[in-house]
Amino acid sequence: MRCLPFLYEHSLTREKSITTLTENLFDIENAKPALHEIEAYEKLQKTLIIPMEAAKKRIKYQYKPATEDIRRFVNSPENTHYETKAEKAVRPAVTIMHVFYKIANEIDVGVASLLLELYKGEPDPISISDLSKNPGLTKLFADVLSYAYDFDNFKLEHPSLQNDFSFYKRLLQRGKAIVTSDVSTSMDEIFPFNGEMTDDDLVHSVSTITAHATPMTYYVVNAVIRYSKVQHQKRNSIHLISAKDSLSEWLQAIWRVSFVALTVKKNKLKKTTKNNRKAVAEDEQIQPHVEYLLKVMILSILLYDSVNPGGAFQKNTSNFVKKSLDLLLHFYRRQKAENGVNSLRNLMTILYYNSKHIHDKATPKSIQTMIQLFQ
Repeated sequence: MRCLPFLYEHSLTREKSITTLTENLFDIENAKPALHEIEAYEKLQKTLIIPMEAAKKRIKYQYKPATEDIRRFVNSPENTHYETKAEKAVRPAVTIMHVFYKIANEIDVGVASLLLELYKGEPDPISISDLSKNPGLTKLFADVLSYAYDFDNFKLEHPSLQNDFSFYKRLLQRGKAIVTSDVSTSMDEIFPFNGEMTDDDLVHSVSTITAHATPMTYYVVNAVIRYSKVQHQKRNSIHLISAKDSLSEWLQAIWRVSFVALTVKKNKLKKTTKNNRKAVAEDEQIQPHVEYLLKVMILSILLYDSVNPGGAFQKNTSNFVKKSLDLLLHFYRRQKAENGVNSLRNLMTILYYNSKHIHDKATPKSIQTMIQLFQ
C-alpha cells in the first residue's frame, strides 16, 4: 500500500477524488503492528507510550498555580505560616516538572530506538516511506508526536509552572543553608514531601530540560536529527542513499496521510446548530480524531523541515505547507467559534518557534501572513 505522492495535492479539492484516494490510504489512527514488528512494538509501547499516557492523566488534574501563596510569602518572608503554605503550594509544580524531565528522557531514548527498529533490515531505506510496511512503528511515532504536543501545550498554557519551580529552587537553597548552619536540622524535616527532588544535580537537570518553552518537541526534534546525522554518515560510507533523505520521505508520508485524512473529516463535518443534535453528536465524535491528526501533521512538518536539507518551505513543498496550514486554520476557527477554546493555537506556536527554515528569505510571505492569524 503505497502512500500518496505530492502530485495528488491538486486533486484534493474534489470530494470525489478524496473518497477515491482514501480507499487505499494508510490509516495512521488505527494501524496495528505487523508480525515482524510485534516484539519491538510491545516493548516501545510499554517503555514510551504507556508512561506518557499515565503522566498526561496525572498532570491534568494536579496543577493549581501557587502565585498567590508565593506573593504572600515574598511580602512577609518572616511569616512561617506563609512559608509553609507556599512550599506546599509549589509541590504540584515540582512533581510535574519532574514528570516532564522523565518523559523528555524517555522520548530521547525511545525515539532513537524506534528509528533503529524502523531501519532494521532495510537494504533500501527509502522503502520505509511505504507506511504499510511498518504500520505499528509508524503508529507509535504518531502517538509520540501527539503526546509531545499535549505536554508542551500544557506547559505553554501554564507559564506559572516555571515561576513555581523557580521559587521552589529558592526555597531549596534556603533550606540547605539552614541545614549547613544547624547540624541538628535535616533536609527531610524541611522538605519531607519531595524526596529525590532535593538533590542538586537532579534539580539542575530538571531545570535545564524544562527551561525550553516546548521541551518535548525539542527532544523529539533533537532525537530525530541526531539519528539522521549518524545514519547519514553510515550509509554514505557504504554508498547507499542517505538516511536523511529516506527519513524525510517517511516524515513526508506521515504528513501526507494526515493531511488527506483531515480533508476527509473536514468534508464530513456538518455545520452544527443547537437544534441539530445529530450534527452535534458527529462533531463530538470526530473532534478528538481531528486534533490527533492535526498534531501529527504539524509536528511531522516540523520534523521534515528539520531533516530535509531544503526544509519544508522550499518551492516544491511550500504550496502543500500552505494547504496544511489552511486546514489547521479552518479547524482552529471552528473550535474557537463553537466553544471559545483555542487548544490548537499552540500548534502554530510550536511550528513557528522550533522551525529551522520558516524564517528563511525563500519562505513565501503568504505562509508568514498565515502565522499571524493564529496570534
